[in-house]
Amino acid sequence: MVLGSVLAVVLVGWGAWSTLSLLGRQVRTERTVIDEPVDVLEIHAAGPIRVVASTSERVTITERVERSIVQPRRSQETIDGRLVLRSSCTGISNFCSVGYTVSVPTDTRLVLRSDSDSIRVEQIDGLIDASSSGGAVTVIGGSGDLRLRSWAGGVTVAESRSADVQATSTAGSVALELAAAPNRVDASSSAGRVSIVVPRSEVAYAVDASSSASGTEIAVRTDPASSRTIRASSSAGSVTVRYP
Repeated sequence: MVLGSVLAVVLVGWGAWSTLSLLGRQVRTERTVIDEPVDVLEIHAAGPIRVVASTSERVTITERVERSIVQPRRSQETIDGRLVLRSSCTGISNFCSVGYTVSVPTDTRLVLRSDSDSIRVEQIDGLIDASSSGGAVTVIGGSGDLRLRSWAGGVTVAESRSADVQATSTAGSVALELAAAPNRVDASSSAGRVSIVVPRSEVAYAVDASSSASGTEIAVRTDPASSRTIRASSSAGSVTVRYP
C-alpha cells in the first residue's frame, strides 16, 4: 500500500515535470565567426555534431540550442590555434541539447565528442578523432587519418582517401568505403557486421579477418608480407573485405 502510494506520487511528479518542460521548451539558433587562425577544432557536445570543409580561412559556428526548465551550459575558447567548444546538460530534462554545425578549413584537425547524438564530418583532410556515446559516426570524403568510435550506433566512412583508419562500434555495424589504397585499416564491431571496400588495384594487403558469429569473405589481393595491413573482426556479424 505504501509502495503504491509512493509510486503514484513519483508518477504524478514526473508528469508535472514533463508538462512544465514541454511548455517551457525553446529553440534558438546562434551563429559565430572566428577570425583568428584555427588549427585544431575540439568539440564536447550535448547534442549532434556536424563539421564541413570550407573554402574560407575563417571558422563559422552555428549552434542549435534547445532548452526548457534545464538550460544547457556552453563555453568557447581559443588557445594557441585550438578552438574548444563545450556544452552540457545537468539534471533531468527531455529538452536540453546543443547541436553544432561548424565549417572549417579543409586541413583542420578534429577532436569530436558527443554524449547524446550523432557525429558527421564532410571533406576534411586533417586528422579526425571522433567518438559518440549516443549515436552514429559518419565521415564523407577527405584524406586525413581516422580514429572513429561509437558506443550507440554504427560507423560509416565513404569516399575517403585516408591512409590510416581505425573504426570501432560496440552497438552497430562498421562500413568503410575507401577511395585510395590505405596503409592500415583496423575495424571491429561487437554488435554488427564489418565491411571494408578498397579500390581495385595491383596493391596487395596482409589481411586478418575474423567473425565469432558469422562468415568471413576476403576478395582482395593478399600478401602476408605486405606492409599494407587490414584487420577486421566482429563478434556478432559477418566480415567482408572486397573491391567495389
